Amino acid sequence: MLRHFGKKEKIAHPACDDICRACMLLPDAVSDWSSVLALADRAAKMCPEEGRYMTTRGAVLYRAGRWAEALGPLTDGHRSVQKVLEINPNAFLRYDDARGCAYLAMAHHRLGHREEARKWFDTMEQQMATLTEERRTGKVYFMWNILVTMNLLRPEAARLLEIIEKPLP
Repeated sequence: MLRHFGKKEKIAHPACDDICRACMLLPDAVSDWSSVLALADRAAKMCPEEGRYMTTRGAVLYRAGRWAEALGPLTDGHRSVQKVLEINPNAFLRYDDARGCAYLAMAHHRLGHREEARKWFDTMEQQMATLTEERRTGKVYFMWNILVTMNLLRPEAARLLEIIEKPLP
């Protein structure tokens, strides 16, 4: 997928983002993160006001081992999404913010910021608990890829932070 789409000149920002998200499902899914980062940069430049693209860019930087550099876009993505959520509290943006919080927790942990890492992990947990309850009661519907992503990302963050974690129902 990355080989096929990564070099195309005309690719929409949502597609860039989707490809990046697929590449980030597992920590070592890609051996060279430069082409994934190029796609994330492209999406972020096409829509600089959209926090989810900033979050994806920060997450790619995290996966590439550039933890300190990842904090800026992850934090900016969180702030941007929070502003939109004040106006439109939709479930997809809340999930995306939870995803960003997981990466913020892991990046802070890698940099030795244990308390900050735990704060972001707890924020992610609160968001996912609310979303899981809303899903259980039928208030929101998640596509399969969201559930897969969080069922991979939450345990990864928990293991890194040495927190005992339960999978999503």
